[in-house]
Amino acid sequence: MKAPRIGRPPIAKKERKATLLSVRLTEAERTIVERAAKKAGVGLSEWARRVLITEACGASSDATVARD
Repeated sequence: MKAPRIGRPPIAKKERKATLLSVRLTEAERTIVERAAKKAGVGLSEWARRVLITEACGASSDATVARD
């Protein structure tokens, strides 16, 4: 009998995040975006991802992004 797996279940390949985007913010800017993420009920990275993708798709008609 196999021992039960401990830890986080594996993430599907199509849902994995492969790259990292770093952004420098002032303390005040970080507070603003943290509050916005909290208000939206998601984490900071998820909130930023959603806002960036939404803006990128709205700013360019040829922006092709896989959305979940």
